[in-house]
Amino acid sequence: MIQFAAVEKEAAIMKAVFGQRVIEVHHIGSTAVPGLDAKPIIDILVVLDHTDDINSFDHAMEDVGLPRARRVLRRSDPRYAKTVLFH
Repeated sequence: MIQFAAVEKEAAIMKAVFGQRVIEVHHIGSTAVPGLDAKPIIDILVVLDHTDDINSFDHAMEDVGLPRARRVLRRSDPRYAKTVLFH
């Protein structure tokens, strides 16, 4: 069972790495649904104000033990208030 404190800890790390660029941090996936059987993996979505220079955060992410394993694909769509994220 995923503890809420673990999610908060990881969210705090993301906020420390990305600073004021963070708009929102969301706990997503099966562990975010109370009572649902799930693998013990925390899925977190970090929404930034933009990702134009996302590669500049690679070293900071590695420093907190999170080397980039994959990229998030994004598409800006004027029909929506925010960017559509595929991860």
